[in-house]
This record gives sequence, structure tokens and C-alpha cells, in this order.
Amino acid sequence: MTAIEIRGLDVRIGRASILSGVALAVEPGTLLGLLGPNGAGKTTLLEVMAGLRRPDAGTVQLGGQDLARVDAVERARRVGYLEQGAASHWPLSVERTVGLGRLPHRSLWSRPSGDDAAAVEAAMAACDVAQLRARDVTTLSGGERARVMFARCLAGTPEVLLADEPVAGLDPAHQIRCLQLLADRAAGGVAVVVVLHDLALALRFCDRICLLSDGRVAADAPPAELLAGDRIETVYGIELARHSRDGRAYAMPWNLRSPTDPRTTR
Repeated sequence: MTAIEIRGLDVRIGRASILSGVALAVEPGTLLGLLGPNGAGKTTLLEVMAGLRRPDAGTVQLGGQDLARVDAVERARRVGYLEQGAASHWPLSVERTVGLGRLPHRSLWSRPSGDDAAAVEAAMAACDVAQLRARDVTTLSGGERARVMFARCLAGTPEVLLADEPVAGLDPAHQIRCLQLLADRAAGGVAVVVVLHDLALALRFCDRICLLSDGRVAADAPPAELLAGDRIETVYGIELARHSRDGRAYAMPWNLRSPTDPRTTR
């Protein structure tokens, strides 16, 4: 069964069309990269998938159920959402902040169970923040805080994990670690959708890439298939430097396309 599926999605803000006719299906065990230029509608699409924004038209299904009919607590258990630049405004310890990810799994006023504690420990270790457990989260650096918020999301052990630019502000080692964690979750059966701006990381780790342009799906294909054509270059208006390693193709942005190149038109 498809983990999350979108059909005919339209989102408007005022007179502006943010998403138009978007269709997307994500299977369990898939790491889907959501890419596109600034303003393409990536964050809006993720918010709709998380149930945080109602579309003006179209349907969103979670495991075959209409997402709008799924109880809020059940949705919080099943769907993990890491917002872009997630922040903590309360002076809680790192351990307690990560523990907030377990709230949907507990009854009101109940104490954390052994399963809760194990999930928190595993998430802190995976995100390399266990050594910070006693620190006030508001005193951390931007990169450290981003890893704590990622751990909070992982602690909820969702079946669908939505992450909006989780590598922003991270050093290269932690960027790779973050994408590897998402790939590992997908390998374990989780449906993962991640918004990225780093083409090299997306092409390296993602099973599929959905490329948005002006609120529409410009491409939805495995990385190798996308690299075989020029759709990425056309949408972004750039030239790619293509390479391969260990039998896998990858690319990095190399130059802007000439404004007179007709392929720069989206």
C-alpha cells in the first residue's frame, strides 16, 4: 500500500497559485527528494502532506485514508514533520526536547515508558547529540540545535517522515550523516520525503527525485534517469558537471546557462 498519495493538488494564497495539479505517491521504503528553485512550492507541499495546510483542491491519503479524516493524535504518531529551521523557544534540556517527540505515543499525564526512553536514546545517538543531553537547547549553536530537532522527529518513530531542508546549517560530515540516517529509515520501511537544495546530496542518496517548478511537477524519476536528460538544468537554468563514482552517476552545479539559451525557460 502507498504510504502517502496526493492527487490533483491545488493550493492558492490570495490570487497566487502556489501548487497546481500536483500528483505524487510515496511508497514505504522510499527516500524521495523534493527539489526545485526558490518559490517552487516545496515547503507548501510538505505542509499539505503533514496535514498542516488544507489544499484548495485535490486529495491527500495516508495509508489509503483521507488525511483530513485521520485523528490529530494518530496523525502525529504516524507522520513526523521536521520544519525548516525548526527552533526551540523553551529552556529545556536536549534530552527533554528530544523526548517531546514521544508525546503522541503517551496518554495524558503518563510518565515515559521504557520504549519512550529507548527511542529517545536511539535518536540522540543517531543524530550525534547524546553528549549534549544536559545542555539547555537554547544555548546550542545553530547546527547543534538543528540536529536536536532532527532527533526529536526521529524519536517519534513515524511511518512517514517529512523533512524540510534538514541539512541547512550543518557541516559536511553531519550533512552526510543526516542523509544516511534518512536513507537508513527508508531502508527500514519508512516513507521519507526530504526537501533539499544540495543537488549532489540529493542525487547521491535519494531513490527518487520529484522536481517542482512554478508549483507543478516538472519531473519525478530516479536520479540516474534525471541525469540522462537536461530537465534539472532546464528547471534551474544552470549547467551541471557530471561525474560518476562506484558505478553511480552524480553531478554538481557548475555554471549558469546563458539567458539566450531557450532551455532556461521553465
